[in-house]
This record gives sequence, structure tokens and C-alpha cells, in this order.
Amino acid sequence: MVYFSMSKTKKIENACGTLKDMRHKSVTESHRPIPSVEPFTRLFTLILRTWREHSTATVAMTSTIAKYNYEPLPAHNIRLLVLFPGSFGDDIHISLFSAELGIYQQPSYEALSYAWGSNDLDHNITVDSGESQQALPITRNLYTALQYLRCSTTQRTLWVDAICINQENAEERNYQVSRMADIYKSTEKVVIWLGPDENDSTLAIAGLDALASKIEVDWKHFKIMPATEKTDTVWLDLEQPAPFSEDIWRRVKPEIIDGLGAIVSRAWQICYLQGDATLRYVLEATKNAKCSDQRDRIYAILHLVNEQNRLRIQPNYSKSVTDVFRDVILGDIFKQGDALLLACCELGIPIGTMPSWIPNWSDPKVCVDIWEPRACSNSCCEAAILDGNVLVMTGVYAARITSRFSILPAGYLPPTEMADYLKSLVAIARGFLLLPRDQRRDEIICRTLCGNRFTDRYQPIRGANLDFQETMARFIKFVDETAEISSQYLADSRRFLDTVHYETEGRALIITDNGRSIGLAPRACRENDCIAVLLGCQSPLVLRETGAGNYLVVGECYVDGLMTGEALLGPLLDNWHRIARFDEATDTYWDAFVDRQHGIWEREDPRLGPLPEGWTRAEHPRQHVFTRFLDKTRGLKTLRDPRMRSSHLRERGIKLQQFHLV
Repeated sequence: MVYFSMSKTKKIENACGTLKDMRHKSVTESHRPIPSVEPFTRLFTLILRTWREHSTATVAMTSTIAKYNYEPLPAHNIRLLVLFPGSFGDDIHISLFSAELGIYQQPSYEALSYAWGSNDLDHNITVDSGESQQALPITRNLYTALQYLRCSTTQRTLWVDAICINQENAEERNYQVSRMADIYKSTEKVVIWLGPDENDSTLAIAGLDALASKIEVDWKHFKIMPATEKTDTVWLDLEQPAPFSEDIWRRVKPEIIDGLGAIVSRAWQICYLQGDATLRYVLEATKNAKCSDQRDRIYAILHLVNEQNRLRIQPNYSKSVTDVFRDVILGDIFKQGDALLLACCELGIPIGTMPSWIPNWSDPKVCVDIWEPRACSNSCCEAAILDGNVLVMTGVYAARITSRFSILPAGYLPPTEMADYLKSLVAIARGFLLLPRDQRRDEIICRTLCGNRFTDRYQPIRGANLDFQETMARFIKFVDETAEISSQYLADSRRFLDTVHYETEGRALIITDNGRSIGLAPRACRENDCIAVLLGCQSPLVLRETGAGNYLVVGECYVDGLMTGEALLGPLLDNWHRIARFDEATDTYWDAFVDRQHGIWEREDPRLGPLPEGWTRAEHPRQHVFTRFLDKTRGLKTLRDPRMRSSHLRERGIKLQQFHLV
């Protein structure tokens, strides 16, 4: 059965009209004899009439084929499809059957992963059910994928979400989506369909593959090294031109490599964590992914995070997008005792009347996440809900924004323009900060503009971040009006300039309390907005008072002097620094505190002092990297430090207050 689209019919009509126009134009504008085009016009007219007749017959024939009706799925079963063989361009025929999927039942199938694209169900496939045939509408992207994946002589068993889940049955959809991790884990193979070759994509991917074969990556320390045993000497010589033709480099553009590198890095990190990732990390990693149903921003990633971070959320497509997002933030607060996800809020266009304390994950944050903040130390959040839409959080008022400057337009900037922006930022910061004009002031400015992404925060060093001493040298040279900056020096400083761009894009440079400190905040911030550190939320938050003690959440911010618990515990003692210390046994970096002058380190914050009466440290297998606390009175163990509870903080003289977030 062949289907002719109306677009093709229109093209033929246009072709006939063009031929007639050609004949008229040739007669009127040329005196030379020309061959007659009348036979071609008659031929196209005949083809058009034949196609129209066939299309009419096809419509009549398809109208007799009923739409496919799904059979209910038995408990613990999934639905699989058999893709029957055929030639490319033939109609697609499938059959559907259910199969039990469990510990002892593992059916043989391949799982398809692809981009849904448009939601328009504008293509039909045929479901063969015994002696009858039924039509099943699917999207164009899926239809194209099945055409390419179909074998010419053998059938293929697949699991495809859009077909194997009845999308019109909310109860089935809820259950099947909750099982998607099991479905993908149990498959013989995951087939990833990116689409047909276009814009020389095959050549570009081959070029990237060749590039990848020339390097080795130490993921533990984030270092890239030449694969010397496999690499020609020309690849190791930076003075030699790149050993690719200009034709390939034209396709493998630098911006493609940069963008693809970021995507691959995020995907690799999620795979490397193998289900141990936090929900916030995966939300950030997938924020720019396309999503046809915004509820799947949450439901589709639940099995990529550790079980504790799933917040006992089950897919429920009868809920609105706002309600799904509300479940996540309230689950984080009331089930985990955390308020980490409040840092995902960014004042912008909400969904309907959604409160500002519910992150709008359907509209990705403009700003990148603040890098590993610890503003609330190891505190547990205290929260309550009033009237359904008011979230009451306990915290401390830390600072007020007295000046703010929008600093960077969106999009890529060449190194020369980025260097000019850097100079203007430093000039502003130097002009407002009430600090001595010495190296310490410039170090604060440099760390702020780079979001403190430096290797000195890690032991051993992670190569993915900037070396602080080298960066400071470049910083001083760039802001020195008398220094000459060569094009080569600009090129060598790209990582530094890119980091400043990455951290400041979409943000404003802020001065707090008339020059006491400097920071980066969402561009929506205003003068007189306050900065609060809420218990359980590691990022300082910019809040805007709206009257009657209510506040809007503007977004997270970086403020020098607030990122390591200073608002609750005061400044770190002399020579002490918070670092991430690598542990070979667990293959992970853990928070620790180091006194670099005396070469000693502690896993607990040295500002905390002794444990309250009735508390002790519980023994456990990983006590060398983190502490578990035991309440001897109740016999309960917790990771929350009792010294960071609100009652103990008040005893220390910390002025905690309640913030009503609306």
C-alpha cells in the first residue's frame, strides 16, 4: 500500500503550472524555435490524475481499517512489538504481545531510545492481530526510525515506549514509566536512534571518533593525556598543523566539539555515579534536554538517582506539572530534611500561580549551579506549610544587596571582548569593596568571578579546575592597564576567561552592605534584596520582601564570606580551609578541613566544638570519611550533626528567624 502526501500532490501541480509558464515565456521572450513542452505537461497531468485516484482509493481503504485498541496488560508484564521484515519505503507492519518481566522472567528484546520530536501522530503503521489488521498512528520521528531499523528478511522484537505503553491509559502509563529502569536494564541491547545522516554528520562523527582515539582520560583526576602508544608524533607537536583536512574541520566545528563535550561529560558523570547521583545533579545535567511532557522532567530521571533521593515519588500523569514539581520540593524538605532544591529556583515566568519557592524545571535556569556550596554546613531544615502556598523556612538574615551591576550579555564572546569585560568587572569591584588595596582584595574578586572553581579546593588536585596561583597571575596581568596582552597570551588564557564567562553569564555582580562583601546573584536581583542562609539549604538565597513578612525567592547566589557556614558558625579559624579530600577505598571526594600550615586535617568542622550531652559518634565502616551520630537517649542514628540544630545554634547566639516564602 502506497500513501501519497498532499505536499507531493501540490508539487506536481506546481510542476505542471511551471511547464505551462515556461512555454508561454519561451514564445513571448525568445525568437528561437524551441522543442514543444506539451508532451511533458500531458505526462505530468496524467501522473497527477493517477496519484489523485490512487490517493482517493487509499483513503477509502484506510478508512475501513479500525484504529488499534490496546488490550489490558497483566500485572508485572510489559508490552513488546514484533517489527516484521520489509524493504525500505514499504508499509510498516507490527504485532504486539505482552511478556512477563521479573527476576525469573527475562524476555528477549531490544529497547529503542530516540527523540520523540513533534507530538503530531501523522503517520500510520499496521498492527497485525491474527486475521485482522488495525491502524496505529505514530509520530514522524518514530516512523522514520522504524523504517531504518527494520530488517529486510528477519523480524525484530523491540520495546518502544510510544507504542508499547498505551499513552491514553493514565494508570498503565504511570506503572510502566515506573518500570522503565527495569525495562532498559533487562534488554539485550539499547538501540539509540539519532536520526538519518544530514549536514555531513557521519563524517563529523568519524572525525570526532578519530580525535578520541588520540587521547586517554584520567577521570579520577580529570586529566587528558596523549595516547602516546597510538598517536603519531604530529599529534603531539603543537607547532604542527592539525592532521585533518580543512574539509573535515569545516564539519567538526569548535562549537560542536565544545557543546558535544559538555553533553558527553554530563552523560558520563551520570553513568559513572551508577544511581548514586543526587536529584539536583541529574536535574542540572538534563535541564537543556527536550521534553514533550514536562512531568517527565522528574519521572524520566527518577531511576538515575539514588533510591533515597527519589523521595518515594511515583509517576502520576493525572497530576498537573505544578503539582509534580511541588511534590519534589516538598519531598526534599519534609522527607529528606533538606532544602537543597530551593537553589533550583530562579525568579522568572512561573507556571500559572505557582509560588516562587517551587522551581520551574520546565524553564531551565539561566545561571549555572553554584559550585559545591556549604553555606548551611550540616544543618537540618525546619519548615512548615501555611495555607497551601506559603513555605515557612528557618534561617538567618546574612546580608543586603546595596549595589548590583548586570555584567554580561548572553552568548559567546571572543577572548578580546571577554578580557575587556573582565577589566570592567574588576574596576567595579575595586571601587566598591571596603577592603585594603592589597593582594587579598584581588584574590577575593578573582575567586568570586571564577565561582571559586580552583584546584586548591581538592586533595589531590582535580585537573578539571583552574590552578589558583596561575589564574591569579593571569588575573593581575589582564587588569594591569600598562600590560601588553598578545594574541597568544589571550589564547593561552582561554580556560580562565571561559570560566569567568561561565560563572557570570546570566548573573549580576553584587555588593553587599555598602562594600562589606562581593558576590554573584541572578540578574533578576535588585538593590535592597536580602541574602539569607536557610537551614538545610547549602546555597545562600536572594530573597525579596513583598510585605507582611513575605518573601519571593529570587535565586541562589555566591557571596564571599558566606559559602562555608560563616553565617551560622562564624569565620573559619586561622589557616583552616574546607577541602574535598579523595578517599581511595570509596573512590570518592569527601568534605574535610585542613590546616595547611601544620599539615593536619579533620573530617569535622573545627568550629563546632564538643557534642551536646546525650550524643556520641557511632561506629560504621566509613567513619574515616564521614561521621554518623548516635542519640543515646532514643537509640537513633543520624547523619545530621546535633550541633547544627536550631536549638543549639540559638544557644550559640545565632539570630535565627522565619522567612515566609510565597
